[in-house]
Amino acid sequence: MRRPSAVLAALGLTALTLTGPAPSQAVTGNATVDDEHPYVALLVFYTEPAEPGGDPYSHRCTGSLLADRVTVVTAGHCTQGVDTGRAYFQTSPFPDYDPTAFGGRGGDTTTGYPYLGGTEFRDAANLGFGSRSLPDTGDLGVVVLDEPVTLERYAELPAPGAVDTYTSSSSAKRTVDFTLSGYGVSQVKPRVLVGQRLTARSQLVSDDSPVSEYHLKTSSNASQGKGGSCVGDSGGPVLAEGTDVLLAVVSFGRNDNCRGVEYSYRVDREETLAWIGDDGRVDAG
Repeated sequence: MRRPSAVLAALGLTALTLTGPAPSQAVTGNATVDDEHPYVALLVFYTEPAEPGGDPYSHRCTGSLLADRVTVVTAGHCTQGVDTGRAYFQTSPFPDYDPTAFGGRGGDTTTGYPYLGGTEFRDAANLGFGSRSLPDTGDLGVVVLDEPVTLERYAELPAPGAVDTYTSSSSAKRTVDFTLSGYGVSQVKPRVLVGQRLTARSQLVSDDSPVSEYHLKTSSNASQGKGGSCVGDSGGPVLAEGTDVLLAVVSFGRNDNCRGVEYSYRVDREETLAWIGDDGRVDAG
């Protein structure tokens, strides 16, 4: 998986205002097809076409459905400036193309963005992305589905401070494992779009500050048996290994090649948990 700058460009978003980072994309490196996390959704966002009958596609991200069956947690840069779209929970959602839509683009296998099926949404909110800066980017978003989706399992919100508790369980930070899941390209050059939900294991980076107040830093070095995120994976879950506990959402990386250090925005902060649980949550735009 990977993220936005490269990811932002790949997602059709504007450049990040975060001193250089590139929002995330799709799971890459040592990834496998994900049949284990049914609550992980492909989110396809639409905007008003420039011309009548034009293509409304804007960008795509990944998100995690909570037990209320309508709230999907994702990244704030995914929901910034957009409200409508569709959520797909299939392992391979792309067969839902409409091959005749928008002059055939709806069935374009080079883009992989479906226009049929899925569950619609018209309500998306952004905690603060675009109005904040590092270290607190406010890169958390929520999508509210028009209709509830019933699944066998759902993502679980963490207890406040769960990231600190989880990462302090090992004296060697680099041995702390996380599970990633998402939709996106599995390779950047050349770009390879697999059209499936993928999952991989990732670990904290072995530097002096792998965990900050707002972010986790993980490594995607495939040569060390790890996986990472890439274009299309933005907003995807960073789970405590072997659980459905959503510790963070994939946010941004430091290069456009879906390699190296990746940053995920923490969900376990009291502010973020309160905002997610508030039906009257304020949308930063």
